[in-house]
Amino acid sequence: MRCGDLLAQFLLDNGIETYYVRGDYRDNSPENTQSHAWLVTYNQIIIDITGDQFRLLPHLLNCGESVYVGSEGSFHRQFGVEERDVHKNFGLDHLGCASQPRLHRLYRTIIRHLQI
Repeated sequence: MRCGDLLAQFLLDNGIETYYVRGDYRDNSPENTQSHAWLVTYNQIIIDITGDQFRLLPHLLNCGESVYVGSEGSFHRQFGVEERDVHKNFGLDHLGCASQPRLHRLYRTIIRHLQI
């Protein structure tokens, strides 16, 4: 969820703490296994910037919105979430991944263009 990491950093910089949540959709067919990730604020508001990625998969409920901000509904409930798949966002400095320098560059570019 690299775009989500950038959004989580922006929210954190603006005083909004979030959790990264990843869930899996499974039915009786292994071909229908899908994963999805979104952010959740401390007061359980979902921020999902990729909810419409399943619009072409008829077996999944369609979120219908490319960006969703709101309470948990039927779309997000269909993804099984395990405790190990929920992580507090501490910012880009704490990702510990090889793409960390690139994410920092992208983030600085985004902020510069937003002129915040």
